[in-house]
Amino acid sequence: EMIPLFEMINSILFELKVGKVTFYHNPYAPIPNKLIRATDQAFVKQVVSYLQQHMLSTNLTVSQIASDLSYNHHQFIGKVYGILGLTVLDLLNLIRVNKSMELLKSKENTPFQVTFMVGFSDLNHFT
Repeated sequence: EMIPLFEMINSILFELKVGKVTFYHNPYAPIPNKLIRATDQAFVKQVVSYLQQHMLSTNLTVSQIASDLSYNHHQFIGKVYGILGLTVLDLLNLIRVNKSMELLKSKENTPFQVTFMVGFSDLNHFT
């Protein structure tokens, strides 16, 4: 069963907060939401929502994302990395891969089609 993206991100936040197993070893760990500051949750949701809406753009830049969300470029990068332990581009790729898994699960599209449906510009980036 597919775990929603926000649960995966909450898992990252939890694991970083308590210093346990990293996200890459256990991305589906259950999350006690009380351990995540509300302001950080709101920020992550804002960023993820933006990235989900713009993931098809193959020329999306971190500067553009920061500007559109009313953040200074460097502050934005630092805040995303400080909360999630991921770069903005890693987060974007995580969102794209999550969407890819949904699309591939339905078996209505080929991996080649899905590559472009989620904003990857080249099949090599997808595999």
